[in-house]
Amino acid sequence: MFRTKGAIGQSPIPRPPSPDRTGEFAHAGGAALGRSMTPLGITEVVRARQPGRARSALVLSTGLSILLVASLLGPAGWAADSHRPSSAGILTPSSGPGETAVRSQAGADLAQAAASSGTEGAVPTILVTLPVGSQPYGITYDARSGLAYVVDSGSNDVTVIHGITVVAVLAVGSEPFQAVYDPGNGDVYVANYGDGTVSVISGTAVIATVPVGSYPLNLAYDGVDGYVYVLNQASASVSVIHGTSVVGTVPVGAGPIAAAYDPENGDLYVTTSVGKVVLVQGTGVVASVTVGRDPQAVLYADGTQEIYVANTESNTVSVIRNASVVTTVRVGTYPIALAYESADGYVYVANYYSANLSVLRGTAVTAAVPVGAFPLALAFDPESGSLLVGNSQSGNVSVVRNTTEVGSVAVGAQPTAIAYDPQYGYFLVVDFGSDTVTVLASSPGSALPFWAYVSVVVLAFAATVAILVGVELRRPGTSIVRPSTPRSLPRPPPPK
Repeated sequence: MFRTKGAIGQSPIPRPPSPDRTGEFAHAGGAALGRSMTPLGITEVVRARQPGRARSALVLSTGLSILLVASLLGPAGWAADSHRPSSAGILTPSSGPGETAVRSQAGADLAQAAASSGTEGAVPTILVTLPVGSQPYGITYDARSGLAYVVDSGSNDVTVIHGITVVAVLAVGSEPFQAVYDPGNGDVYVANYGDGTVSVISGTAVIATVPVGSYPLNLAYDGVDGYVYVLNQASASVSVIHGTSVVGTVPVGAGPIAAAYDPENGDLYVTTSVGKVVLVQGTGVVASVTVGRDPQAVLYADGTQEIYVANTESNTVSVIRNASVVTTVRVGTYPIALAYESADGYVYVANYYSANLSVLRGTAVTAAVPVGAFPLALAFDPESGSLLVGNSQSGNVSVVRNTTEVGSVAVGAQPTAIAYDPQYGYFLVVDFGSDTVTVLASSPGSALPFWAYVSVVVLAFAATVAILVGVELRRPGTSIVRPSTPRSLPRPPPPK
């Protein structure tokens, strides 16, 4: 996700626990996809040239292609492109598995741009549904290469997506759950919960495997020191990685769960299962703060000097400033994810069992917004300023504008994470229960990038020429027909 207008904090656990702590997800396997092709016989037709008719065909096809591109793009299409940010932004990791935050160079102008283009509060549209590995849970985005990395916890691999195409599948360690992008070196780090390692990916290759503590569950990035912090749930520690080496191990107490980095003071806030938030700076602990029970999400509110902690078993949010709790706010049942929207100063709290969002401004709840069942994933839309909410039981994504749900879109089963692709304006929704990623266009006016329209025009031009030439060849005249040797198109490999 991106911090164009906000930041995201979400529980990193692979399966949100029920009250008896046994978990809520039941995985449904996805069906394999395949296709077949039939042999083609090619017939070559040679005809005497007729320059006048050929020129007429060319002129007519060119005119038809120009009309086609005008109708495809239209005012809405051009308007959407004109309001895109001038920079893709710098991605920084947040505390949850599918969370990223984007700092756009367009800043607060995005909301005004979206409103002027008519996309304010718009519901995204589905472009494609991509099959990925088994039980995908986490996702992160590489701003340099434009690649999205989907962590497939059930098949022990990472699916790499560019735009709407799967470009690679990379084998990693056992039971990977979370990934984070390091903008300093351009690498992606994957926490392998099952074997106590971190896989380091550069582009579409795994370049290193780094041993860390037991049951690494979550990661965070320190933009000042260039460290990647790995939360080792069973070791009660945080491993500090620089590049491909562990440079320190920090004891933080039992069950570290989530983490958020504060770039203003350089502190990393680590929540633990015993109701503590431990402040780590560099490779050492500087403070510890007592909060509510089972804090599973933590969020840094950019520019406010405040840290928000979701205490799932207390049904509260603790607000920390200067290493002290300044207030505790009661919210809905089982708060599990957090998001901050800087323009209006809203902090959104996803209440898992209440099926709603608590909206905080400062330290007071200003609204409760009903959404789908078991909301788990949060992401901001920089085009419209809306908040996207992945409802893990409803199988849909709610679109919330300020304090109102303006619509929803059906996706795959059990969406657990959402990431934004600023290169194309797409949202990638990770569907844990259907082994898919649903790709959404952020607004109706930006359903396809400009290159896609150009491709359509080129294809239309070629098709028009072929049709008109075909008409010319059917006219009376001398022609020679030479049957060629039949050949077959290559068959794709069988589905794995």
